[in-house]
Amino acid sequence: MRKIGMVIALMGVNYGMILQSYATQWYLDRAGFNTVIIRVEARKGLYTYASKFRYLLRTFTKPMSLRVAFKKRQRRKIVNRNPVLRAAQAERRRAADIFIKERFHDILFFSSEESAGEAVKSCDAVLVGSDQQWNPASFYGNISTLMFVPDEVKKVSYATSLGVSSIPRYLTKRGKEFLSRIDYLSVREPSGKIIVDSLIGEKAVVVLDPTLLLTPEDWESTIKRNRLINEPYVFCYFLGDNPEYLEVVRQFCTDHSYKMVVIRNIETYVGEVSDIGDIILDGPSVEDFVNYIRYANVVCTDSFHATIFSIISHRQFVSFYRTKSTDKNSRNSRIDDFLGELNLKGNIYSMGNGVAEIAGKVVDYSAVDDRISTLRQESIAFLNIALK
Repeated sequence: MRKIGMVIALMGVNYGMILQSYATQWYLDRAGFNTVIIRVEARKGLYTYASKFRYLLRTFTKPMSLRVAFKKRQRRKIVNRNPVLRAAQAERRRAADIFIKERFHDILFFSSEESAGEAVKSCDAVLVGSDQQWNPASFYGNISTLMFVPDEVKKVSYATSLGVSSIPRYLTKRGKEFLSRIDYLSVREPSGKIIVDSLIGEKAVVVLDPTLLLTPEDWESTIKRNRLINEPYVFCYFLGDNPEYLEVVRQFCTDHSYKMVVIRNIETYVGEVSDIGDIILDGPSVEDFVNYIRYANVVCTDSFHATIFSIISHRQFVSFYRTKSTDKNSRNSRIDDFLGELNLKGNIYSMGNGVAEIAGKVVDYSAVDDRISTLRQESIAFLNIALK
């Protein structure tokens, strides 16, 4: 049985991140591989401080790096100061930890990149994927870029996302460096392929997000159905800090007599806590997150994976842009790319395309399922070639 080391996202409390990582290991296990998850959690010491110092030297003069670091620090302060957000953060962390403990297996922890690199010499391949593992802020790291993996070990990326439509010029040299080492290279979005191909030539393949490697029947078997609310409702999962969206959805719920169910935003919120909704959820389990989508009359979200699970469950859904299209760090391209591929861009909220208009449309899910099935077979074919 071939042994595959996996570099997947498990650090945060984002539901989509956890579910796409779970889908990656679940699918590879079913395909007959022996999977292990690689985690590097360096102990504080000379090596750790040296690594951080090298990173700062490379990035402290770069506007994007400074902006990202500042926003993260600002959000941490807000969460720590506010007892409501702090409690919600703790609940989300608890829910994520339970799912990871119960659903994942063979998570290997290493104290340094060197020890991880030595360990993966026993692997037939090391795979990285998927959720924004290659966002521009990660370029100078050595884990998600697979720079820690020895030259002689096969390196594969599956549906790895950059999350943006362009990268700053100062990252091109580093991008060429780590991308050229990857033997089988796939990305999640066409916009990501354009970036990769511009750096190392036409090489990247566009494949499906790992959550769509599983069929709807697979998800039904692994996460059992459980109706949590016994009345009509709209499910809201917003990661961006845009109170206008919640107000728009609240008006829609009032007009159509729906309960408004909201998961509290703790991931990007930098404003005042504003409890808009009939039912506010702090930290539902990962399984409950899927089931809230399954039974919703309408799903309203700016989350890529909440959109995917709405489609898997054949729900009426409205996708919102998380940031303004003019934002240089905008990550809206993944929604545009994905829904465009499925002929569902009409489900994106805009001033001329409101919640009521979108929710009233009938989605031809038969055609959508056929398209996803075709893309799934192409994605599986890529994995078969890369790993077998």
